[in-house]
Amino acid sequence: MDIKAQVYDVFVGDKAKGNPCGVLELEDWLSDANLLSAARELNQPVTSFVVKSEGRFNIRWFSLDGEINLCGHGSLGAGAALISKYQLPAVTLCSAYGEVVVTNTLARFSLTLPSWKAIPRI
Repeated sequence: MDIKAQVYDVFVGDKAKGNPCGVLELEDWLSDANLLSAARELNQPVTSFVVKSEGRFNIRWFSLDGEINLCGHGSLGAGAALISKYQLPAVTLCSAYGEVVVTNTLARFSLTLPSWKAIPRI
């Protein structure tokens, strides 16, 4: 199996140095152990794995320690990669924790994250 990885530097600007993330689009999901191994090999703070299935883009995020439930910069990097590859104005990334929408407007990418109820920890 030949997997092509990309690294995106997101949140970049005059006052921001950026935040790197790996992006891998897969044909099918690998085992959790293989996803973690790929993330560690890429050696970025987070790696986004995307599988296109039944017209949907499904996403999972892995840090170097394991799977995480949501990642803003990983989502933005994955969205930018998919928007560029498929020539889309926007993409919805579906995860077990909600949908993330990435939109491209005038060569700038924006991000809409799912909302969760906050629970105070006392």
